[in-house]
Amino acid sequence: MGVASFAMAVSLKPSATLPHRGRPSRAAAAGGRALLTILVALLGVVAGVGWLYLIRNSGRLGSGPNVSGALPLQQLAGNATQPLVRMLAAWIPVGLATGWALGRLVGVSRAPRAVTVALLALLALGAAGAASDAIAVNQRFSDHVSHQLSSPGIWIAALLLTAAAVVAPTRPRARMIVQPPDGGLLMTASTPRRGS
Repeated sequence: MGVASFAMAVSLKPSATLPHRGRPSRAAAAGGRALLTILVALLGVVAGVGWLYLIRNSGRLGSGPNVSGALPLQQLAGNATQPLVRMLAAWIPVGLATGWALGRLVGVSRAPRAVTVALLALLALGAAGAASDAIAVNQRFSDHVSHQLSSPGIWIAALLLTAAAVVAPTRPRARMIVQPPDGGLLMTASTPRRGS
């Protein structure tokens, strides 16, 4: 009998015992989403460079016009130039995967996706190119930053990655929040949404 009266005295409403402790604030959620967007875009840049190295090492797809600065880290070795076909084969699939991840998993729409991917690709590839150039001639990094603006390889890589990320097929899921009127447990359900 004592257990039954104790159970009746305790409120089972989550809102009465834990007021919004488990829910992140909107600012924290937006910050986390922005950080995840940056990480996914940077991962796409790293994957594109890695994929281009793998294709180059295989010796395949060596046709088409040569693009100087395509592999900025190869400046010291003297083979930073790569055929355009290799660049297409490396950057387009990685861009599609990056766009899919940003759209489907993170929920980034096309315009912010394009801006983020383009800026991060240019910054990351430009920094890699400037560092490689500085090491090759034993000079300061800052002396080679502006030179990267004239490197066709960086611009073409960023363009291919961004274009593929924007056209990547994504169908993000809309979240529907359902909360009972009595303030009980919060439930979420996902429903497909058309477009992105």
